[in-house]
Amino acid sequence: MKKIFTLIFFLALILAFFYLQKNSQIEEAILPTSTPQAFILPQASFEKTLAKMQAVDFLGKNYKYQLYQIENPKKLSLYPNFTDQEKTSILFQKNACQFLTNASFYTTEDLPLGAFTTNFEEIKKPIKSLLLDGFICSKENQVDIALTCSLDNPRWLLQAGPLLILNNKELKLTIQNDEARRRVLAFQDNKKDFYFLVLTQDKSLNLGPLLADLPAILITIGLQEKIEIQNAINLDGGSASAFITSDLEIEETNYIGGYFCEK
Repeated sequence: MKKIFTLIFFLALILAFFYLQKNSQIEEAILPTSTPQAFILPQASFEKTLAKMQAVDFLGKNYKYQLYQIENPKKLSLYPNFTDQEKTSILFQKNACQFLTNASFYTTEDLPLGAFTTNFEEIKKPIKSLLLDGFICSKENQVDIALTCSLDNPRWLLQAGPLLILNNKELKLTIQNDEARRRVLAFQDNKKDFYFLVLTQDKSLNLGPLLADLPAILITIGLQEKIEIQNAINLDGGSASAFITSDLEIEETNYIGGYFCEK
């Protein structure tokens, strides 16, 4: 009887060994597959994108940026994406955009945080806000960046902020809980030419400068590009920002609430 119990015990050990080994092989086959794709592959694509961008140094820190000039404001439109929440890569193709970038902030209820007018249709009225202290608006071939929109019945209008430069003067910003995030902004020069700009750290598309440093960095970029910046305003940034041209693609990781498209 004792021998029978001993035999059963050893058989149980052998079965347990093969069961654990099989489970271990299953776990090894499943768990590691997503890790390299989540971290290694995007970094390789980041490096290719960063290599296409321009470099700027500010207070010993290195950043990368890309400018895009809107040659004809009549071809630039503002669209909502609060309901559909489509990816920018799809929006770029569907709308036949030559250029696409994100607009301003949105709420947890998936609504524009400030004023938003698209194709003469007002989706939201202006609000009082220390953060969203400026407007971008357009009519015919004009684009205006200011404390208030000076154009009557604009085709599109966006409340954004904070303002970074106003009437050629760098504005001082005091930001609580400031973070080093990717930045997207819009500006116009003394000739009233209109530009968008994306700004990141030199080794990461996800990171960028502190918001409080943005006015001074933009002045530095203006000097480097020989552009006299008259007015500039901050748009949404970080994970809910995107910047797509024919040869540069920086996509969002959270959906963008609204977007500019040049056709």
